[in-house]
Amino acid sequence: MLAFGKERIDDEDVHRLLGTAPDELLLAIVDPLVGGQPHQAIAAFETALAAGAQQEELLGQLIECCRDLMVQATGAEDVTVRSVGPAAGKRLGELAAGWGVETAIAAMQVLAETVSRTRWTRQSRALADLALVRIATLEQLAGVGAWLQQLADGTAPA
Repeated sequence: MLAFGKERIDDEDVHRLLGTAPDELLLAIVDPLVGGQPHQAIAAFETALAAGAQQEELLGQLIECCRDLMVQATGAEDVTVRSVGPAAGKRLGELAAGWGVETAIAAMQVLAETVSRTRWTRQSRALADLALVRIATLEQLAGVGAWLQQLADGTAPA
């Protein structure tokens, strides 16, 4: 960073050098994922890329965010949030309470698989968008699971 010759280095400089997104752009993606709004998550992802974030780095940040959501959803409030700063960490805590451990785990798995698969294809953006849609619709799948369990138990409404 000092090689840039600037006297003062700020967060924006660090994000630009690393190809990462600042907290506000990252949360602009995570909020609609948790809220079940895939179209807004895709638009926010596009905005972060247009602002200079690199896709692979951004997916990595989303994995770390999901890790933080998972840890906070377990009730481990004393564990340090790693994906965002303290101010944005409070928002992650609020999101974690509504999302739950299982959904955060599933989201991490979707993102990890996406990162692995994007290394070997030219359609990496399509796979990233697919991951965002899958994550934003995870809660709908949880409802299907409960319904299937009712069917198996014989307690499903006719």
